[in-house]
Amino acid sequence: MTSTLRKQDIQIAYSMIETAQRIRARRDGSHLFQLYFLFWAAFNKIYTAIAYRKGIRTQIKKNSDGSIMTITNGNVNIPKVLSVSEKEQIYCSLDEFKDVLKDSLIHHKGTEYFVNRIPYWQSKPIEYDVVGQRVNGVLNIEYTVDRQ
Repeated sequence: MTSTLRKQDIQIAYSMIETAQRIRARRDGSHLFQLYFLFWAAFNKIYTAIAYRKGIRTQIKKNSDGSIMTITNGNVNIPKVLSVSEKEQIYCSLDEFKDVLKDSLIHHKGTEYFVNRIPYWQSKPIEYDVVGQRVNGVLNIEYTVDRQ
């Protein structure tokens, strides 16, 4: 990384990495899902912290008189916000990562697990989408209504 993040700036990231180092391998020797999840959580905290430093963060919306805009949620008024997308946070952080770090993240076995993973729908593999493209990774089954 080109900038320095102190441990107190990214405590969650350090915690996730320390947890990943304590995972014992299963009988088959693999625990790639757990490692991926922990490293993704660490990565998430790092790019969020970098974006925040660069001023790319959620902002509270204000009225023309400077008062906070609110929206009613149940019996409570909560502030309206302009949120920042995860994609925007990641892109603004990429300049901070050296090429060797980017390369190691891309080639990490945990990343490989998701890139090469074949998703399943109702116990059947989905290898190709409706237009014939090979499907890989993780599908958001919550929003998937059928195999197509």
